[in-house]
Amino acid sequence: MRAALGEVAEELHDEARAEVVAECLRECAFVSWRQGEQDEARALLAAATRAGSRGGNPVAVALVEAMFAPLLAEVGSGSGGAEAQTTQAPTAQS
Repeated sequence: MRAALGEVAEELHDEARAEVVAECLRECAFVSWRQGEQDEARALLAAATRAGSRGGNPVAVALVEAMFAPLLAEVGSGSGGAEAQTTQAPTAQS
């Protein structure tokens, strides 16, 4: 399962998207640093460095895991198939 998530992460997390995520993490690191949270700022900077890289990117895998967590939980519990719940889009009322 981990290998499949890594493959999906590589497909979805292209170079441009990786740089956007890395920049967001650097900005969060700055805010943490300004608030005196040095350990958190260091961790965010480390994550930003990894997010900006390609190949085996744990940040991208974590994002994919978070994105697919409900589906993975359903598959893990064995409640998929014909009994799976469906959601309907809300309708606009005039």
